[in-house]
Amino acid sequence: MPETQKTMPDPAWADLWPAPRPGRPWSELRQAAREGRLVADWHARWPGTAFPLSPAACPVCRPLRAWHDALDAARYAAEADPSGRTPGPTAEAIEIGFAVEEALRDHRDLHVLVARELADVWADATDATLTARVERARAALDDPGAGALLLAEAAVRPFADPAWDEADGRPVLREPAGSGGITERSKAFFLLHRHRFGAFVAATTGDYEEVQRRSEGAASASLRLYDDVGRVLELVGTTAGYGGEGPRGTVWVLRAAGLPEGIHWPSGETDLEHTVFGQRAFRWPPDPDERAW
Repeated sequence: MPETQKTMPDPAWADLWPAPRPGRPWSELRQAAREGRLVADWHARWPGTAFPLSPAACPVCRPLRAWHDALDAARYAAEADPSGRTPGPTAEAIEIGFAVEEALRDHRDLHVLVARELADVWADATDATLTARVERARAALDDPGAGALLLAEAAVRPFADPAWDEADGRPVLREPAGSGGITERSKAFFLLHRHRFGAFVAATTGDYEEVQRRSEGAASASLRLYDDVGRVLELVGTTAGYGGEGPRGTVWVLRAAGLPEGIHWPSGETDLEHTVFGQRAFRWPPDPDERAW
Protein backbone atom coordinates (compact mmCIF):
# COMPACT_ATOMS: atom_id res chain seq x y z
CA MET A 1 0.00 0.00 0.00
CA PRO A 2 1.44 3.43 -0.92
CA GLU A 3 2.57 5.62 1.95
CA THR A 4 -0.10 8.18 1.04
CA GLN A 5 -2.82 5.64 1.75
CA LYS A 6 -1.76 4.56 5.25
CA THR A 7 -3.84 7.19 7.01
CA MET A 8 -6.98 5.91 5.26
CA PRO A 9 -8.91 2.66 5.72
CA ASP A 10 -8.37 0.00 3.09
CA PRO A 11 -11.22 0.50 0.59
CA ALA A 12 -11.61 -3.31 0.34
CA TRP A 13 -13.41 -2.84 -2.93
CA ALA A 14 -14.34 -6.53 -3.19
CA ASP A 15 -16.67 -6.05 -0.23
CA LEU A 16 -17.45 -2.33 -0.31
CA TRP A 17 -20.41 -1.51 -2.49
CA PRO A 18 -20.35 -0.28 -5.21
CA ALA A 19 -17.13 -2.00 -6.33
CA PRO A 20 -15.33 -0.74 -9.47
CA ARG A 21 -14.79 -4.13 -11.03
CA PRO A 22 -12.02 -4.60 -13.63
CA GLY A 23 -13.11 -2.86 -16.78
CA ARG A 24 -15.79 -0.86 -14.95
CA PRO A 25 -14.48 2.71 -14.72
CA TRP A 26 -15.79 5.19 -12.21
CA SER A 27 -17.41 7.15 -15.04
CA GLU A 28 -19.63 4.11 -15.63
CA LEU A 29 -20.53 4.05 -11.94
CA ARG A 30 -21.58 7.68 -12.16
CA GLN A 31 -23.71 6.91 -15.22
CA ALA A 32 -25.30 3.97 -13.39
CA ALA A 33 -26.15 6.26 -10.50
CA ARG A 34 -27.88 8.70 -12.84
CA GLU A 35 -29.88 5.95 -14.53
CA GLY A 36 -31.14 4.16 -11.43
CA ARG A 37 -29.13 0.98 -11.95
CA LEU A 38 -27.53 1.36 -8.52
CA VAL A 39 -30.84 0.14 -7.11
CA ALA A 40 -30.48 -3.13 -9.00
CA ASP A 41 -26.92 -3.48 -7.70
CA TRP A 42 -28.12 -2.83 -4.15
CA HIS A 43 -30.73 -5.56 -4.23
CA ALA A 44 -28.37 -7.99 -5.90
CA ARG A 45 -25.94 -7.45 -3.00
CA TRP A 46 -28.56 -7.61 -0.23
CA PRO A 47 -31.55 -9.64 -1.48
CA GLY A 48 -34.49 -9.67 0.86
CA THR A 49 -33.27 -6.60 2.77
CA ALA A 50 -35.68 -3.68 3.01
CA PHE A 51 -34.42 -0.34 1.72
CA PRO A 52 -33.81 1.91 4.76
CA LEU A 53 -35.24 5.39 4.97
CA SER A 54 -32.19 6.89 6.66
CA PRO A 55 -28.66 6.97 5.19
CA ALA A 56 -27.47 6.35 8.76
CA ALA A 57 -28.93 2.84 8.53
CA CYS A 58 -27.82 2.20 4.95
CA PRO A 59 -25.12 -0.42 4.24
CA VAL A 60 -24.24 1.53 1.10
CA CYS A 61 -23.96 5.02 2.53
CA ARG A 62 -22.16 4.18 5.79
CA PRO A 63 -18.95 2.64 4.36
CA LEU A 64 -18.79 5.08 1.47
CA ARG A 65 -19.17 8.00 3.89
CA ALA A 66 -16.46 6.58 6.17
CA TRP A 67 -14.06 6.22 3.26
CA HIS A 68 -14.85 9.68 1.92
CA ASP A 69 -14.42 11.25 5.38
CA ALA A 70 -11.05 9.50 5.76
CA LEU A 71 -9.99 10.88 2.39
CA ASP A 72 -10.91 14.40 3.52
CA ALA A 73 -9.05 13.92 6.81
CA ALA A 74 -5.91 12.80 4.99
CA ARG A 75 -6.08 15.79 2.66
CA TYR A 76 -6.64 18.29 5.51
CA ALA A 77 -3.80 16.77 7.56
CA ALA A 78 -1.40 17.16 4.65
CA GLU A 79 -2.49 20.76 4.01
CA ALA A 80 -2.14 21.68 7.70
CA ASP A 81 1.42 20.34 8.04
CA PRO A 82 3.82 23.28 7.44
CA SER A 83 6.75 20.88 7.08
CA GLY A 84 5.12 19.16 4.11
CA ARG A 85 6.06 15.76 5.51
CA THR A 86 2.51 14.47 6.03
CA PRO A 87 1.57 12.54 2.91
CA GLY A 88 -1.68 13.43 1.24
CA PRO A 89 -3.96 11.24 -0.85
CA THR A 90 -2.77 10.08 -4.24
CA ALA A 91 -4.29 11.48 -7.42
CA GLU A 92 -6.03 8.14 -7.90
CA ALA A 93 -7.56 8.30 -4.43
CA ILE A 94 -8.80 11.84 -5.07
CA GLU A 95 -10.38 10.75 -8.36
CA ILE A 96 -12.09 7.86 -6.60
CA GLY A 97 -13.22 10.32 -3.94
CA PHE A 98 -15.06 12.42 -6.53
CA ALA A 99 -16.93 9.33 -7.74
CA VAL A 100 -17.70 8.21 -4.19
CA GLU A 101 -19.05 11.68 -3.39
CA GLU A 102 -21.33 11.53 -6.42
CA ALA A 103 -22.46 8.00 -5.56
CA LEU A 104 -23.25 9.16 -2.00
CA ARG A 105 -25.25 12.10 -3.30
CA ASP A 106 -27.21 9.97 -5.75
CA HIS A 107 -27.87 7.26 -3.18
CA ARG A 108 -29.02 9.84 -0.65
CA ASP A 109 -31.45 11.05 -3.30
CA LEU A 110 -33.08 7.60 -3.12
CA HIS A 111 -33.51 7.94 0.65
CA VAL A 112 -34.93 11.44 0.15
CA LEU A 113 -37.37 10.10 -2.45
CA VAL A 114 -38.76 7.42 -0.12
CA ALA A 115 -38.91 9.64 2.98
CA ARG A 116 -40.52 12.51 1.08
CA GLU A 117 -43.21 10.35 -0.53
CA LEU A 118 -44.02 8.57 2.74
CA ALA A 119 -44.33 11.94 4.48
CA ASP A 120 -46.60 13.14 1.68
CA VAL A 121 -48.82 10.04 1.97
CA TRP A 122 -49.08 10.67 5.72
CA ALA A 123 -49.76 14.39 5.27
CA ASP A 124 -52.37 13.86 2.54
CA ALA A 125 -54.27 11.42 4.77
CA THR A 126 -54.09 13.58 7.90
CA ASP A 127 -54.34 17.08 6.37
CA ALA A 128 -50.96 17.95 7.88
CA THR A 129 -49.38 21.26 6.96
CA LEU A 130 -46.56 21.63 4.46
CA THR A 131 -44.19 22.41 7.32
CA ALA A 132 -45.22 19.24 9.16
CA ARG A 133 -44.63 17.01 6.15
CA VAL A 134 -41.20 18.53 5.52
CA GLU A 135 -40.22 18.08 9.17
CA ARG A 136 -41.47 14.48 9.13
CA ALA A 137 -39.40 13.65 6.04
CA ARG A 138 -36.27 15.29 7.48
CA ALA A 139 -36.66 13.42 10.76
CA ALA A 140 -36.96 10.09 8.93
CA LEU A 141 -33.78 10.85 6.99
CA ASP A 142 -31.79 11.85 10.05
CA ASP A 143 -33.01 9.25 12.55
CA PRO A 144 -33.80 5.57 11.79
CA GLY A 145 -36.16 5.58 14.79
CA ALA A 146 -38.19 8.44 13.34
CA GLY A 147 -38.33 6.56 10.05
CA ALA A 148 -39.72 3.49 11.80
CA LEU A 149 -42.41 5.62 13.45
CA LEU A 150 -43.39 7.07 10.08
CA LEU A 151 -43.68 3.60 8.54
CA ALA A 152 -45.87 2.51 11.46
CA GLU A 153 -48.41 5.33 11.02
CA ALA A 154 -51.91 4.00 10.30
CA ALA A 155 -52.30 6.58 7.52
CA VAL A 156 -49.19 5.21 5.77
CA ARG A 157 -49.91 1.49 6.23
CA PRO A 158 -51.78 0.89 2.93
CA PHE A 159 -48.75 2.24 1.09
CA ALA A 160 -45.99 0.93 3.35
CA ASP A 161 -47.44 -2.49 4.18
CA PRO A 162 -50.01 -3.52 1.54
CA ALA A 163 -51.49 -7.01 1.50
CA TRP A 164 -50.95 -9.43 -1.35
CA ASP A 165 -53.90 -9.75 -3.74
CA GLU A 166 -54.37 -13.23 -5.23
CA ALA A 167 -57.68 -12.60 -6.98
CA ASP A 168 -56.20 -13.36 -10.42
CA GLY A 169 -54.55 -16.59 -9.27
CA ARG A 170 -51.10 -15.29 -8.38
CA PRO A 171 -49.77 -13.00 -5.65
CA VAL A 172 -49.91 -9.37 -6.76
CA LEU A 173 -48.63 -6.47 -4.68
CA ARG A 174 -50.46 -3.38 -5.90
CA GLU A 175 -49.60 0.23 -5.31
CA PRO A 176 -52.77 1.75 -3.80
CA ALA A 177 -54.98 3.41 -6.38
CA GLY A 178 -55.22 6.36 -4.01
CA SER A 179 -51.55 7.15 -4.69
CA GLY A 180 -52.81 9.41 -7.44
CA GLY A 181 -50.71 8.08 -10.29
CA ILE A 182 -47.69 10.15 -9.18
CA THR A 183 -44.50 8.87 -10.82
CA GLU A 184 -42.19 9.67 -7.91
CA ARG A 185 -44.57 7.89 -5.55
CA SER A 186 -44.50 4.76 -7.72
CA LYS A 187 -40.70 4.82 -7.62
CA ALA A 188 -40.83 5.09 -3.83
CA PHE A 189 -43.30 2.18 -3.67
CA PHE A 190 -40.88 0.11 -5.78
CA LEU A 191 -37.97 0.92 -3.46
CA LEU A 192 -40.01 0.10 -0.35
CA HIS A 193 -41.14 -3.31 -1.60
CA ARG A 194 -38.39 -4.53 -3.92
CA HIS A 195 -37.10 -6.86 -1.19
CA ARG A 196 -40.37 -8.83 -1.18
CA PHE A 197 -39.65 -10.20 -4.65
CA GLY A 198 -37.15 -12.46 -6.33
CA ALA A 199 -35.33 -11.59 -9.54
CA PHE A 200 -37.57 -9.71 -11.96
CA VAL A 201 -37.67 -11.40 -15.35
CA ALA A 202 -40.26 -9.43 -17.33
CA ALA A 203 -42.57 -6.43 -17.34
CA THR A 204 -45.73 -5.30 -19.15
CA THR A 205 -47.97 -2.29 -19.38
CA GLY A 206 -51.47 -3.64 -19.01
CA ASP A 207 -52.19 -7.34 -18.89
CA TYR A 208 -50.15 -9.69 -21.02
CA GLU A 209 -53.18 -10.65 -23.15
CA GLU A 210 -53.71 -7.01 -24.14
CA VAL A 211 -50.09 -6.63 -25.13
CA GLN A 212 -50.11 -9.92 -27.05
CA ARG A 213 -53.10 -8.73 -29.12
CA ARG A 214 -51.41 -5.34 -29.58
CA SER A 215 -54.74 -3.68 -28.81
CA GLU A 216 -55.33 -0.17 -30.05
CA GLY A 217 -55.01 2.73 -27.64
CA ALA A 218 -53.67 2.77 -24.12
CA ALA A 219 -53.54 -0.43 -22.15
CA SER A 220 -54.49 -0.57 -18.51
CA ALA A 221 -52.68 2.29 -16.75
CA SER A 222 -50.29 0.16 -14.76
CA LEU A 223 -46.81 -1.28 -15.02
CA ARG A 224 -46.50 -4.92 -13.96
CA LEU A 225 -43.19 -6.50 -12.99
CA TYR A 226 -43.00 -10.32 -12.86
CA ASP A 227 -40.45 -12.13 -10.72
CA ASP A 228 -38.97 -15.60 -11.12
CA VAL A 229 -41.33 -17.26 -8.62
CA GLY A 230 -44.64 -16.00 -9.98
CA ARG A 231 -45.18 -12.83 -7.96
CA VAL A 232 -46.21 -9.52 -9.51
CA LEU A 233 -45.55 -5.90 -8.51
CA GLU A 234 -48.02 -3.40 -9.97
CA LEU A 235 -47.36 0.35 -10.15
CA VAL A 236 -49.91 2.99 -11.13
CA GLY A 237 -47.80 6.10 -11.75
CA THR A 238 -45.49 4.78 -14.47
CA THR A 239 -46.76 5.07 -18.04
CA ALA A 240 -45.53 4.64 -21.62
CA GLY A 241 -45.94 5.88 -25.18
CA TYR A 242 -44.60 9.43 -24.99
CA GLY A 243 -41.58 11.35 -23.74
CA GLY A 244 -42.88 12.65 -20.44
CA GLU A 245 -42.31 12.10 -16.74
CA GLY A 246 -44.39 8.91 -16.51
CA PRO A 247 -42.42 7.00 -19.17
CA ARG A 248 -39.13 8.28 -17.76
CA GLY A 249 -40.22 6.80 -14.44
CA THR A 250 -40.99 3.52 -16.21
CA VAL A 251 -37.47 3.40 -17.66
CA TRP A 252 -36.04 4.14 -14.21
CA VAL A 253 -38.05 1.32 -12.61
CA LEU A 254 -37.16 -1.22 -15.31
CA ARG A 255 -33.47 -0.42 -14.89
CA ALA A 256 -33.79 -0.55 -11.11
CA ALA A 257 -35.48 -3.93 -11.51
CA GLY A 258 -32.41 -5.22 -13.34
CA LEU A 259 -34.13 -5.86 -16.66
CA PRO A 260 -31.95 -5.74 -19.81
CA GLU A 261 -31.24 -2.51 -21.65
CA GLY A 262 -31.06 -4.00 -25.13
CA ILE A 263 -29.04 -2.54 -27.98
CA HIS A 264 -27.50 0.92 -27.66
CA TRP A 265 -28.21 2.79 -30.89
CA PRO A 266 -25.88 5.40 -32.48
CA SER A 267 -28.46 8.04 -31.53
CA GLY A 268 -27.73 7.27 -27.89
CA GLU A 269 -31.13 5.66 -27.31
CA THR A 270 -31.44 2.08 -26.13
CA ASP A 271 -33.98 -0.58 -27.06
CA LEU A 272 -35.55 -0.15 -23.63
CA GLU A 273 -36.01 3.60 -24.08
CA HIS A 274 -37.28 3.17 -27.65
CA THR A 275 -39.91 0.69 -26.45
CA VAL A 276 -41.11 2.66 -23.42
CA PHE A 277 -41.25 6.04 -25.14
CA GLY A 278 -42.67 4.68 -28.39
CA GLN A 279 -45.30 2.10 -27.34
CA ARG A 280 -48.31 2.62 -25.10
CA ALA A 281 -48.56 -1.12 -24.46
CA PHE A 282 -45.54 -3.41 -24.41
CA ARG A 283 -43.84 -6.35 -22.79
CA TRP A 284 -40.17 -6.22 -21.85
CA PRO A 285 -37.97 -7.90 -22.81
CA PRO A 286 -39.75 -8.55 -26.12
CA ASP A 287 -39.23 -12.32 -25.91
CA PRO A 288 -39.11 -13.20 -22.21
CA ASP A 289 -39.39 -16.66 -20.76
CA GLU A 290 -43.10 -17.45 -21.16
CA ARG A 291 -43.12 -18.91 -17.65
CA ALA A 292 -43.03 -15.33 -16.36
CA TRP A 293 -46.67 -14.91 -17.25
